[in-house]
Amino acid sequence: MLLKILKNSALIILWLSLLNLSAAYAEGFQCEVMSIEGSAFVTNSEMTHQPIKEGDILKVNDLIEVGADSSVDIAYDRDWQNVARLEESSKIEIKNIFPTMLKMSYGGIYAKLKSLPKDSTFEVATPTAIAV
Repeated sequence: MLLKILKNSALIILWLSLLNLSAAYAEGFQCEVMSIEGSAFVTNSEMTHQPIKEGDILKVNDLIEVGADSSVDIAYDRDWQNVARLEESSKIEIKNIFPTMLKMSYGGIYAKLKSLPKDSTFEVATPTAIAV
C-alpha cells in the first residue's frame, strides 16, 4: 500500500514538473507585431476593431485582417527567432500562442521558424487542410 502511494506521488510530481516546464517555455512566447506595410486591423475578444500598429501584442482569439497590397510581420518570441508574414488580403485568427495554432479563413502565411522548442508545434488550419 505504501509503495503504491509513493509511486502515485512520484507520478504526480513528475506530471507537475512537466507542466511547469511547458509554462516556462510558453512564458517566452508572445505574438508581437514586428512591422506592418499597408493596412491591417485586429478584432479582439471584446469585439473592438482597430488598426494594427508595430509593437502591438496580439492575444488568443484576436482576428487579424490584412488589406490588399499589405502585409504584417509577427514574432512569436522575444528574440524574433520565430516569425510569420501574414500576406495581403488575409484573414487569420490566433487560436493559441504556445504551441502556435492559427486559423486562416483566406489569404497566405509565410513562416520562418529558427528556434521553436523541441516539443512545440506551429500549426495553420485552413478551410481545407491543416499544416503542421
